[in-house]
Amino acid sequence: MRYLCYLCVCIVLLGACTPTAETPTSTVAPTSPDTPTDVVATDTTSTAEASETDDNFDRQAMLQNLTDTVIVPAHEEFATRTADLVQATQTLSDEPTEANLEATQQAWQEALIAWQPLMLYEVDNIRLTVTRSGINKWPPNTEFIEDFIAERDDIDAEFVGGVGATSRGLPALEYLLFDPAGDNAAVLVALNERPQRMQYVVATAQALNNDAENLLQFWSPDGENYAAEFVARDSSGEVMQSAVSELSNELVNTLETLVQTRLGDPLGRSNGGEAQPELAEATLSGAALPAIVSTIAAFQKTFTGDAGMGFDDYLDSLEIDTANEPLAERIVQQSESTIAALEAIETPLHVAVVEQPEQVEAAYEEARNLLVLAKVDMAGTLGVTLTFGDTDGD
Repeated sequence: MRYLCYLCVCIVLLGACTPTAETPTSTVAPTSPDTPTDVVATDTTSTAEASETDDNFDRQAMLQNLTDTVIVPAHEEFATRTADLVQATQTLSDEPTEANLEATQQAWQEALIAWQPLMLYEVDNIRLTVTRSGINKWPPNTEFIEDFIAERDDIDAEFVGGVGATSRGLPALEYLLFDPAGDNAAVLVALNERPQRMQYVVATAQALNNDAENLLQFWSPDGENYAAEFVARDSSGEVMQSAVSELSNELVNTLETLVQTRLGDPLGRSNGGEAQPELAEATLSGAALPAIVSTIAAFQKTFTGDAGMGFDDYLDSLEIDTANEPLAERIVQQSESTIAALEAIETPLHVAVVEQPEQVEAAYEEARNLLVLAKVDMAGTLGVTLTFGDTDGD
């Protein structure tokens, strides 16, 4: 009998020491926007996981609204703007005047702005295609472009569509349409010196429009209708292949690239504080800041669902407050603060990082605060599994 009692006590003690299956392995807890991004950054093989969100929110209705009113219309807009750009380049080719060059430059900038929202929607099935890679790969390989112009007798959209990503798309067109000193007369002289140069401009615009149309057809109900498949993949955020998880990841990854690469690198955040203006995008046109503002505005539109259901409604349904304010409201306010700081920069980005670095630094900090709210607070609250790219880290 004494032996039996001793055996029972041992069994009880062993049971108490055994870990349960419900013990979380890794969580991302909400924090304040003052938390440095490097606190939550991981390498390319790791994940940051939060516990499953237990809620009754209609995620599928949110996704349906986002695809119908935000994602598909954004692709339609990009297709329209690139079609306008094709028309502008053809007019320029027929009549190479300064007025037509200026119209083409304006059409190029409108296409650049229209592209920015689409970076938020590069979910896994988009990433598997080569279409997107040839649209906005900075910096352009100017040596290759010049070699193509010099060596080929005829250049068309089929040829440009097959060259490397750094020899086509928006960056290649900026190189061909803008002069570093803003001398449009010099641009026109170069375009008229060799027919293949103008051919490259028209063909690159046509190839860009082809890519835009292919992306639109991929998402559109009139095409492959990936939008329906995307909405159908509704599940809570901890499932990495769910639409909520994929879209949340792209919102965070786009912000991370914006903070660390598009703003941080020119500002010198990656090399000890020495400005590197050559690392800014779109230095010839000076369009880097309007493009970055467009990215933040698209993030806000996606977060709020425009006039319908968005991530803000999801967070509100969970009744999450941080710093005595609803988290969704803080994210919207931080988006607006970031846009205001960017618009306060008085010169093109590549100039401002040298001449007004304090203005760029202020915008960088606002964007960084927005990143932390999205990457830590929003992702942690929704139970989203984050997978980080090679821009991760501060």
